[in-house]
Amino acid sequence: MESSFDFQTLIAQARWYKEDLEKVGWSKQGNYPGFIAWTKSFPEEEVPVKVLFKFDLAMPPEYVLKMLDPSTFDTRPKWDDVFKDVQVLESNVHGEFVTYYRTAASWPVSSRSFVLLVSPIKEIDWCGQRCFIMFQKNAEHASKPLEEEECIRVHNGGNFLVAIPDDKEPTSKSQVFGLSTNIYNGWLPNWEYLHGKIILKSIGKLAEKMVKGYHMLYRGEDKSSDETRERRLILK
Repeated sequence: MESSFDFQTLIAQARWYKEDLEKVGWSKQGNYPGFIAWTKSFPEEEVPVKVLFKFDLAMPPEYVLKMLDPSTFDTRPKWDDVFKDVQVLESNVHGEFVTYYRTAASWPVSSRSFVLLVSPIKEIDWCGQRCFIMFQKNAEHASKPLEEEECIRVHNGGNFLVAIPDDKEPTSKSQVFGLSTNIYNGWLPNWEYLHGKIILKSIGKLAEKMVKGYHMLYRGEDKSSDETRERRLILK
């Protein structure tokens, strides 16, 4: 069984988005505190609206994706109330997971559900820095048939998240750069402004919850790692 992710191609695409953001055509969609999003339409693609975003987190980069990795979904409900019913439906020998979750929405917008295939976390060189990257793409699973879904099912066009060390405090702070590309279905149109607003609200709230979750679950573990590194430096 081969991996479902061609990492070389996907990492190259992620770098292309970073470079393309510096060119014309991307529209800034406002600020959520500490969070910026841009949108651009690619009419020739199946999922035309792309949302790129950046936000800062007060946690080491290696913990950012660890908190979102499906292998830690058992602790997710302790800190995440943005995404509901988070489930691992299947996993394989390549460290890939088929996952399910839904977003609760208030009237007049209906709740949405996602079935995604999530890649293992990869350590990469990103602009000369040691960073971590994760990919997601649309999936189907027999346990979540579309015809029995109570929510509107979103079609995903392929997401990525890169956790980057902060320039000044690389062991305690990080920046996340990511892509979100979805067709939300139902009556929601493929308007760039609307997609940007959805991401600003949902991912912005998720970022706030992640910091609280990190302090709840991993901060002591991180301190122990820092102390170990300091002792090694002293011994040297």
